[in-house]
Amino acid sequence: MLIPYPNINPVFFSILGIPIRWYGISYIAGILFSLEFSKKIMKTNPFIMSEEKVDELYIYGFWGVLLGGRIGYILFYDLYNYTNNPIGIIKIWHGGMSSHCGFIGVTIAICYFSIKNNFKILSISDRILVSVPVGLGLGRLANFVNQELIGRIASEDALFKIIYPNYGLPARYPSELFEAFGEGLFLFIIMFSIFKFHYIRIRRGVLTGVFLFAYGLVRVICENFRQPDSQVGFLYDGITMGQILSVPLCLTGLTIIAISTIKHNQSTLKVMDKL
Repeated sequence: MLIPYPNINPVFFSILGIPIRWYGISYIAGILFSLEFSKKIMKTNPFIMSEEKVDELYIYGFWGVLLGGRIGYILFYDLYNYTNNPIGIIKIWHGGMSSHCGFIGVTIAICYFSIKNNFKILSISDRILVSVPVGLGLGRLANFVNQELIGRIASEDALFKIIYPNYGLPARYPSELFEAFGEGLFLFIIMFSIFKFHYIRIRRGVLTGVFLFAYGLVRVICENFRQPDSQVGFLYDGITMGQILSVPLCLTGLTIIAISTIKHNQSTLKVMDKL
Protein backbone atom coordinates (compact mmCIF):
# COMPACT_ATOMS: atom_id res chain seq x y z
CA MET A 1 0.00 0.00 0.00
CA LEU A 2 1.41 3.37 -1.03
CA ILE A 3 1.18 5.90 1.80
CA PRO A 4 0.82 9.55 0.67
CA TYR A 5 3.59 11.72 2.08
CA PRO A 6 2.10 14.63 4.12
CA ASN A 7 4.84 17.05 2.95
CA ILE A 8 5.01 19.01 6.22
CA ASN A 9 7.42 21.95 6.39
CA PRO A 10 10.35 20.95 8.68
CA VAL A 11 10.31 24.52 10.05
CA PHE A 12 7.33 24.95 12.37
CA PHE A 13 7.74 28.73 12.63
CA SER A 14 10.44 31.41 12.80
CA ILE A 15 11.33 33.98 15.44
CA LEU A 16 13.31 36.98 14.22
CA GLY A 17 14.47 34.93 11.27
CA ILE A 18 15.55 32.00 13.45
CA PRO A 19 13.83 28.78 12.30
CA ILE A 20 12.14 26.68 14.98
CA ARG A 21 12.11 23.15 13.61
CA TRP A 22 9.93 20.17 14.41
CA TYR A 23 13.12 18.30 15.26
CA GLY A 24 13.90 20.59 18.18
CA ILE A 25 10.27 20.75 19.27
CA SER A 26 10.14 16.95 19.42
CA TYR A 27 13.09 16.88 21.82
CA ILE A 28 11.60 19.57 24.06
CA ALA A 29 8.13 17.96 24.02
CA GLY A 30 9.60 14.55 24.85
CA ILE A 31 11.63 15.91 27.76
CA LEU A 32 8.70 17.92 29.18
CA PHE A 33 6.35 14.93 28.96
CA SER A 34 8.89 12.65 30.59
CA LEU A 35 9.52 15.22 33.33
CA GLU A 36 5.86 15.59 34.29
CA PHE A 37 5.18 11.87 33.94
CA SER A 38 8.19 11.02 36.11
CA LYS A 39 7.05 13.40 38.85
CA LYS A 40 3.88 11.35 39.13
CA ILE A 41 5.34 7.85 39.05
CA MET A 42 8.21 8.75 41.41
CA LYS A 43 5.50 9.03 44.07
CA THR A 44 4.05 5.62 43.26
CA ASN A 45 4.72 3.01 45.94
CA PRO A 46 7.54 2.60 46.69
CA PHE A 47 8.20 6.36 46.88
CA ILE A 48 11.50 7.43 45.31
CA MET A 49 11.99 11.21 45.41
CA SER A 50 10.33 14.63 45.57
CA GLU A 51 9.35 16.76 42.56
CA GLU A 52 12.20 19.16 43.31
CA LYS A 53 14.70 16.33 43.01
CA VAL A 54 13.10 15.18 39.76
CA ASP A 55 13.63 18.69 38.33
CA GLU A 56 17.29 18.51 39.33
CA LEU A 57 17.65 15.04 37.82
CA TYR A 58 16.22 16.18 34.49
CA ILE A 59 18.65 19.06 34.24
CA TYR A 60 21.47 16.53 34.39
CA GLY A 61 19.56 14.22 32.06
CA PHE A 62 19.05 16.96 29.47
CA TRP A 63 22.77 17.62 29.22
CA GLY A 64 23.45 13.89 29.23
CA VAL A 65 21.19 13.35 26.20
CA LEU A 66 22.51 16.40 24.38
CA LEU A 67 26.22 15.77 24.87
CA GLY A 68 26.08 11.98 24.68
CA GLY A 69 23.87 11.93 21.60
CA ARG A 70 25.90 14.54 19.76
CA ILE A 71 29.35 13.21 20.62
CA GLY A 72 28.26 9.67 19.79
CA TYR A 73 26.92 10.67 16.38
CA ILE A 74 30.17 12.46 15.55
CA LEU A 75 32.38 9.55 16.63
CA PHE A 76 30.40 6.67 15.15
CA TYR A 77 28.64 8.18 12.15
CA ASP A 78 30.40 11.22 10.72
CA LEU A 79 33.84 11.76 12.27
CA TYR A 80 35.54 12.64 8.98
CA ASN A 81 33.06 15.40 8.13
CA TYR A 82 33.21 17.04 11.57
CA THR A 83 36.99 16.77 11.69
CA ASN A 84 37.11 18.88 8.53
CA ASN A 85 34.27 21.14 9.63
CA PRO A 86 34.50 21.46 13.44
CA ILE A 87 32.12 24.44 13.58
CA GLY A 88 29.38 22.05 12.48
CA ILE A 89 29.65 20.25 15.83
CA ILE A 90 27.63 22.96 17.58
CA LYS A 91 24.96 23.14 14.84
CA ILE A 92 22.66 20.66 16.54
CA TRP A 93 19.62 22.19 14.84
CA HIS A 94 20.85 20.61 11.60
CA GLY A 95 20.32 17.17 13.15
CA GLY A 96 22.82 14.46 13.97
CA MET A 97 22.16 12.69 17.28
CA SER A 98 22.90 9.09 18.24
CA SER A 99 20.14 7.61 20.40
CA HIS A 100 22.45 4.81 21.59
CA CYS A 101 25.03 7.28 22.87
CA GLY A 102 22.26 9.50 24.19
CA PHE A 103 21.45 6.58 26.51
CA ILE A 104 25.08 6.48 27.61
CA GLY A 105 24.94 10.20 28.38
CA VAL A 106 21.73 9.78 30.39
CA THR A 107 23.25 6.81 32.23
CA ILE A 108 26.22 8.90 33.28
CA ALA A 109 23.88 11.70 34.37
CA ILE A 110 21.70 9.32 36.42
CA CYS A 111 24.77 7.73 38.04
CA TYR A 112 26.20 11.12 38.99
CA PHE A 113 22.87 12.35 40.37
CA SER A 114 22.26 9.12 42.30
CA ILE A 115 25.69 9.03 43.91
CA LYS A 116 25.48 12.73 44.76
CA ASN A 117 22.06 12.35 46.42
CA ASN A 118 22.50 8.81 47.79
CA PHE A 119 19.79 7.21 45.61
CA LYS A 120 19.73 3.73 44.12
CA ILE A 121 20.71 4.06 40.45
CA LEU A 122 18.41 1.34 39.13
CA SER A 123 15.46 2.56 41.20
CA ILE A 124 15.68 5.89 39.39
CA SER A 125 16.29 4.47 35.91
CA ASP A 126 13.32 2.09 36.35
CA ARG A 127 10.98 5.06 36.75
CA ILE A 128 12.60 7.40 34.23
CA LEU A 129 12.65 4.88 31.40
CA VAL A 130 8.89 4.29 31.53
CA SER A 131 8.22 7.59 29.75
CA VAL A 132 11.33 7.79 27.55
CA PRO A 133 9.66 5.94 24.60
CA VAL A 134 7.34 8.92 24.08
CA GLY A 135 10.31 11.17 23.35
CA LEU A 136 11.86 8.54 21.11
CA GLY A 137 8.65 8.22 19.12
CA LEU A 138 8.32 11.98 18.69
CA GLY A 139 11.92 12.16 17.52
CA ARG A 140 11.28 9.56 14.82
CA LEU A 141 8.23 11.48 13.63
CA ALA A 142 10.44 14.56 13.35
CA ASN A 143 12.89 12.50 11.28
CA PHE A 144 9.98 11.62 9.00
CA VAL A 145 9.05 15.29 8.58
CA ASN A 146 12.69 16.12 7.79
CA GLN A 147 12.88 13.24 5.28
CA GLU A 148 15.99 11.93 7.02
CA LEU A 149 16.95 8.41 8.09
CA ILE A 150 14.79 7.28 5.18
CA GLY A 151 13.82 3.70 4.42
CA ARG A 152 15.37 1.31 1.96
CA ILE A 153 13.82 0.74 -1.46
CA ALA A 154 10.62 -1.24 -0.88
CA SER A 155 9.78 -4.54 -2.53
CA GLU A 156 6.88 -4.70 -4.98
CA ASP A 157 4.66 -6.55 -2.49
CA ALA A 158 5.56 -4.40 0.53
CA LEU A 159 2.63 -3.84 2.87
CA PHE A 160 3.58 -0.19 3.43
CA LYS A 161 5.71 2.05 1.25
CA ILE A 162 6.07 5.73 0.52
CA ILE A 163 7.58 8.12 -2.02
CA TYR A 164 9.70 10.79 -0.35
CA PRO A 165 9.41 14.08 -2.31
CA ASN A 166 13.12 14.81 -1.85
CA TYR A 167 14.13 11.42 -3.24
CA GLY A 168 11.39 10.53 -5.73
CA LEU A 169 10.98 7.06 -7.19
CA PRO A 170 11.34 4.24 -6.36
CA ALA A 171 9.07 3.93 -3.34
CA ARG A 172 10.71 3.19 0.00
CA TYR A 173 9.77 1.74 3.36
CA PRO A 174 8.56 4.47 5.79
CA SER A 175 11.21 3.34 8.26
CA GLU A 176 10.83 6.39 10.51
CA LEU A 177 7.17 5.47 11.06
CA PHE A 178 8.13 1.87 11.83
CA GLU A 179 10.62 3.15 14.40
CA ALA A 180 8.15 5.68 15.81
CA PHE A 181 5.72 2.83 16.41
CA GLY A 182 8.32 0.36 17.73
CA GLU A 183 10.51 2.68 19.82
CA GLY A 184 7.60 4.92 20.79
CA LEU A 185 4.08 3.53 21.15
CA PHE A 186 4.94 -0.18 21.39
CA LEU A 187 7.77 0.29 23.91
CA PHE A 188 5.73 2.74 26.01
CA ILE A 189 2.84 0.27 26.24
CA ILE A 190 5.23 -2.47 27.37
CA MET A 191 6.99 -0.31 29.97
CA PHE A 192 3.84 1.23 31.42
CA SER A 193 2.03 -2.12 31.52
CA ILE A 194 4.88 -3.75 33.44
CA PHE A 195 5.17 -0.77 35.78
CA LYS A 196 1.53 -1.21 36.82
CA PHE A 197 2.37 -4.56 38.44
CA HIS A 198 3.62 -3.83 41.96
CA TYR A 199 5.35 -7.19 42.37
CA ILE A 200 7.49 -6.42 39.29
CA ARG A 201 7.95 -2.74 40.13
CA ILE A 202 9.63 -3.58 43.44
CA ARG A 203 12.23 -5.73 41.67
CA ARG A 204 14.88 -3.09 41.18
CA GLY A 205 16.38 -3.16 37.68
CA VAL A 206 13.74 -5.23 35.88
CA LEU A 207 12.18 -2.25 34.09
CA THR A 208 15.61 -0.93 33.14
CA GLY A 209 16.58 -4.32 31.75
CA VAL A 210 13.33 -4.69 29.82
CA PHE A 211 13.76 -1.25 28.26
CA LEU A 212 17.34 -1.87 27.15
CA PHE A 213 16.55 -5.29 25.71
CA ALA A 214 13.30 -4.24 24.00
CA TYR A 215 14.75 -1.04 22.54
CA GLY A 216 17.80 -2.87 21.23
CA LEU A 217 15.61 -5.59 19.69
CA VAL A 218 13.30 -3.05 18.03
CA ARG A 219 16.29 -1.22 16.56
CA VAL A 220 17.81 -4.43 15.20
CA ILE A 221 14.51 -5.24 13.47
CA CYS A 222 13.76 -1.74 12.17
CA GLU A 223 17.28 -1.29 10.82
CA ASN A 224 16.38 -3.90 8.20
CA PHE A 225 13.99 -1.36 6.65
CA ARG A 226 16.14 1.74 7.13
CA GLN A 227 18.74 3.03 4.69
CA PRO A 228 22.06 3.22 6.55
CA ASP A 229 23.79 6.58 6.83
CA SER A 230 25.53 7.31 3.53
CA GLN A 231 28.84 8.14 5.20
CA VAL A 232 28.87 4.78 7.02
CA GLY A 233 26.99 2.36 4.78
CA PHE A 234 26.66 -1.34 5.51
CA LEU A 235 29.12 -3.18 7.72
CA TYR A 236 29.89 -6.89 7.72
CA ASP A 237 27.55 -8.40 5.12
CA GLY A 238 24.62 -6.05 5.38
CA ILE A 239 24.80 -5.36 9.11
CA THR A 240 24.42 -1.68 10.01
CA MET A 241 26.11 0.43 12.67
CA GLY A 242 22.75 0.80 14.43
CA GLN A 243 22.44 -2.99 14.73
CA ILE A 244 25.98 -3.35 16.06
CA LEU A 245 25.37 -0.67 18.71
CA SER A 246 22.07 -2.34 19.66
CA VAL A 247 23.58 -5.72 20.55
CA PRO A 248 25.32 -4.47 23.75
CA LEU A 249 22.02 -2.88 24.82
CA CYS A 250 20.20 -6.21 24.46
CA LEU A 251 22.91 -8.12 26.33
CA THR A 252 23.09 -5.53 29.10
CA GLY A 253 19.31 -5.60 29.47
CA LEU A 254 19.18 -9.39 29.76
CA THR A 255 22.04 -9.35 32.28
CA ILE A 256 20.28 -6.78 34.48
CA ILE A 257 17.01 -8.75 34.35
CA ALA A 258 18.82 -11.98 35.29
CA ILE A 259 20.70 -10.41 38.20
CA SER A 260 17.56 -8.67 39.49
CA THR A 261 15.57 -11.92 39.33
CA ILE A 262 18.27 -13.90 41.14
CA LYS A 263 18.53 -11.29 43.90
CA HIS A 264 14.74 -11.17 44.30
CA ASN A 265 14.53 -14.97 44.55
CA GLN A 266 17.30 -15.03 47.14
CA SER A 267 15.48 -12.39 49.21
CA THR A 268 12.25 -14.40 48.96
CA LEU A 269 14.01 -17.55 50.18
CA LYS A 270 15.42 -15.69 53.17
CA VAL A 271 11.93 -14.51 54.11
CA MET A 272 10.52 -18.03 53.69
CA ASP A 273 13.25 -19.46 55.93
CA LYS A 274 12.07 -17.21 58.76
CA LEU A 275 8.47 -18.48 58.57
